[in-house]
Amino acid sequence: MKRFFVVFLFSFLLLHFSSGQQYNFKTFSIENGLPQNAVYSITQDSKGFIWVGTNGGGACRFDGRVFKTFNKKNGLAGNVVRRIIEDSGGNMWFATDEGLSVYNGYDFFTLNKNTGLSDNVFISVYEDNKGNIWAGTNEGGVNKITFKNSDDFDIQIFNTDNGLAYNMVFDIIEDRYQRVWVATFSRGIDIISFEKDTFFIDNIRSVVHIPSDHILKLEEAEDKNIWIASYNEGAFKYCISGADSGKVVNNILSDNTVWDICSIDNDNIWLATNQNGIYQYNGKTFENFVEETGFPNNQVLSLYSDNEGNLWSGTMGSGLSMYQGKEIVHYSEKDGLTKNQIFDIQEDKNGTKWLATYGGGLLKCTLNNDSVTVKQFTKEEGLQSNFINSIAIDQNNEVWMASSNQGIIHYNGKEFINYNIYSGLINNEVNCIYHDSRDLIWCGTIGGISMFDGESFISINKNSHGLINDEVQTIMEDSEGLIWFGTLGGMAYTNGKTMTDYDETDGLIDKKIWCLEEDVQGNIWIGTFGGGIYKLIKNTEDTIPVKFIADDKLLSSNNIHSLLFENDSTLIVCTNKGFDRVFLNNSMNIKSVKHFDGNNGFSPVETKQNAIYKDSDNKIWIGTVKGFSIYNPMESKNTITKPITNITGLKLFFEETDWSEYADSIIPHSKLPYNLNLKHFNNHLTFVFTGISYSNPVEIKYQYKLEGLEEEWSPIRKENEAVYSGLPAGDFTFKVRSISNDGILSDSAEFSFSIAPPFWKTTWFISLSIIVVIILFITFIKLRERKLIRDKKILEDTVKQRTAEIEQQKEEIEAQRDEIEDQRNQIEEQLSLTSQQRDLIAGQRQEIVDSIKYAQRIQKAILPRIESVSKNFPEHFVLFKPKDIVSGDFYWSTHKNDELIICAADCTGHGVPGAFMSMLGVSFLNQIITEKGATKPSEILNLLRVEVINALQQKGDEGEAKDGMDIAMCTVNLKQKTIQYSGANNPLYIVSKTENKELEKQSNQVSDINNVKLYEVKADKMPGAIHIRIDEFTNHNLTTKQGDT
Repeated sequence: MKRFFVVFLFSFLLLHFSSGQQYNFKTFSIENGLPQNAVYSITQDSKGFIWVGTNGGGACRFDGRVFKTFNKKNGLAGNVVRRIIEDSGGNMWFATDEGLSVYNGYDFFTLNKNTGLSDNVFISVYEDNKGNIWAGTNEGGVNKITFKNSDDFDIQIFNTDNGLAYNMVFDIIEDRYQRVWVATFSRGIDIISFEKDTFFIDNIRSVVHIPSDHILKLEEAEDKNIWIASYNEGAFKYCISGADSGKVVNNILSDNTVWDICSIDNDNIWLATNQNGIYQYNGKTFENFVEETGFPNNQVLSLYSDNEGNLWSGTMGSGLSMYQGKEIVHYSEKDGLTKNQIFDIQEDKNGTKWLATYGGGLLKCTLNNDSVTVKQFTKEEGLQSNFINSIAIDQNNEVWMASSNQGIIHYNGKEFINYNIYSGLINNEVNCIYHDSRDLIWCGTIGGISMFDGESFISINKNSHGLINDEVQTIMEDSEGLIWFGTLGGMAYTNGKTMTDYDETDGLIDKKIWCLEEDVQGNIWIGTFGGGIYKLIKNTEDTIPVKFIADDKLLSSNNIHSLLFENDSTLIVCTNKGFDRVFLNNSMNIKSVKHFDGNNGFSPVETKQNAIYKDSDNKIWIGTVKGFSIYNPMESKNTITKPITNITGLKLFFEETDWSEYADSIIPHSKLPYNLNLKHFNNHLTFVFTGISYSNPVEIKYQYKLEGLEEEWSPIRKENEAVYSGLPAGDFTFKVRSISNDGILSDSAEFSFSIAPPFWKTTWFISLSIIVVIILFITFIKLRERKLIRDKKILEDTVKQRTAEIEQQKEEIEAQRDEIEDQRNQIEEQLSLTSQQRDLIAGQRQEIVDSIKYAQRIQKAILPRIESVSKNFPEHFVLFKPKDIVSGDFYWSTHKNDELIICAADCTGHGVPGAFMSMLGVSFLNQIITEKGATKPSEILNLLRVEVINALQQKGDEGEAKDGMDIAMCTVNLKQKTIQYSGANNPLYIVSKTENKELEKQSNQVSDINNVKLYEVKADKMPGAIHIRIDEFTNHNLTTKQGDT
């Protein structure tokens, strides 16, 4: 029955609604890796990890990014974990509903009734200053455990049998006097004190009346007094020292069930309630955080403040929540805004904030104790447009608005006055509006600029006044009274007389200007869309006055929506991915950057263009797509805590490794090996590490180095692994440190190890090798000396033998020399005779050559002259290339009446024999044509053959020389333009460019290329001499056309 009541106490839920602003709570639930959404216990260990006990999901360890779960499968006694602590030895203790578990970093060990404890259901666990563990149970009282290890521990039980008031114990603490306070359910508080070996139990009710006997939590305050949380009377403080010693004071939230208390200091007490979320108590007043103000769940079971000052809350059903303070507060439609998209924010002289919305008109906003009151002006109230882009407040404290489609609107507190293109405005689509120190209203539109002096408009654009670009995004007045314009095509300013612009020629590479801001030195900071931040340096002699400052390598984005100086050395940069706090040095150069986004309190993330304002309290108002946020630099944490860096894993060749096989022991929790000494081939290691900073864990960055291999730290990077491959032999220490979003550097985490050299690089092997080499060298020298002595003896014997042989050979050589001299004299005589014969032959050869050359002149003389043919055939050629001085080939032509007779002949043989045949041929042809009058080619060939046979006395006998000639003979009738041909082995070729049907019949077409035809008239296969076949030569009558060749 009692156990059921405990479960009931931890489970009932009552919802309560209230309204207010949205505070900075970040929630982690099952979707983020939490094993269960009901959180009973929260603590932080010495390594910085947050441990969470859940109602059925076991326990988990959190580093800001990843939850690692421990449950019954891993050895935990039970999955309902009501309390977790870390003892002074680094062991983690878990109070579960199935036993008390201890985790030593390697394994779980469970204590329960079987090991001597009084119960199996545990509600609380605590360590006193002597290292004793106190465990409160559901119905077994308190167990005091003196724990050395899993095999060595002592147990002392305190229950109703030996003086405890009640056996259900919800909490235990030790006070400044080393007394142990035990919170019981229904019997108040018992105090256990010791004197030597004797203990005493006193119930506080015997000393003072307390508001409730149902005690849920005990918390020691900064002043060492005890805060007490109760089930039915809220919380109260019992004073054990000071003026109120022995009294109960500050009975607060008396109508609430308070599950937990977290005392950060005397003025900062947090209370977890069952129905109304959490309360912050400063000693005088309360501030309540509930679902309506951004808290995830109104039923809160546990609280914890970590080493960074973040407050963690465990809820019943909504998981784990982290509160980072009031640095950023959010307001949206949930808090009374009519629209979430806030395009501009301005403050009038009365401190009233005016908000421009997109679709929701104009909002008049006042804050009272962080509660917002909003009055809306829309078309129903006379506003000409509900789409307001920009706001300006003039010297009369009146509001001017830039609308997206209706020009500008003036609100004088009574009525809305509209100015548009019909009033002289250059364009009705107005992006921005600005009121300068001369009480002039400047309007930036998509078509240029309009300046209103209260009576009329003066318009400025690209065509009329040389404005660099007509789409104006922002307007600003600097400390010198110059009016600056940011456009989509560059930047410009006017001094009232002239216009000066800046573009890429001045260093402004990215010309889409969205915002401008002046620094304390008078320089103009330029926010671009897509190109980051530039700065115009005034009064510089540099020909390029605009300098690039930063992009998304430092900032959250390249799209700069707004710029505003928080102070002289801190610039607020709003982007589409949050906002950045940029810290500058004395030279106005960037020193460091802190990002704000959804991970560290700026939940809307995306800001609107130029929707930023610093109010009279130095709070910065930022318009976003989800309402507006107020950033209060004064709420930034004064003490910046270093992140904590842990090496959490070591991989071998990218694989998870059981390092117990490589080392004698394992380091608890990280499970890294002690004194790791690897073989030379195990030289590829991956170090896994984590940096813990809960304020913004996503922005944690790392630097590392491997001493023994590297001297310098690595570049800063986000990856939480370092890979080293091919490591040489040696001693190494891996060091890693993390850097928080605030730029705070952690202490380095270290891991030392060594890699043994291969045996051939060890000292013993090298020493042995040197000794062996020396011995071998000495042996080699000795053996070589012996060999040299032996070789010397052999050489001496050989020299004597060779000397005798040489003497003998000398005598033989001298005899051979004498014989050679005799032979040389004989050769010289023969050479003289040969020279005489050579001269004789040379003379004879010259005579023969001269004779042949004379024969050449004779041969040339009998060949026909070119002019005889040129008369009738001016376009002709003769290719005559004799191989020798005289030729066996000849050409011949003559005229007979109106006929031209031409032939080309190839006589048997070359040189002189061929020349004789050619001269016979020419002679016979002259005789046949001149004397016998033959002009028909076939007849000429028949007669020529007869003459050749007779002249050479050819009879056709076997072995007889077959001298003769191959010849092609043509007769051209110059009048009739006809050709006759007959051939002895030599054909006739005709080239024609025209179609000739007759010629095709008389010859064979060989080719046709581009309508140029080649015809062949075949010769008779017999020479002009004796042959086995002696038939009449065929006479061909050919039909040709003009142009044929």
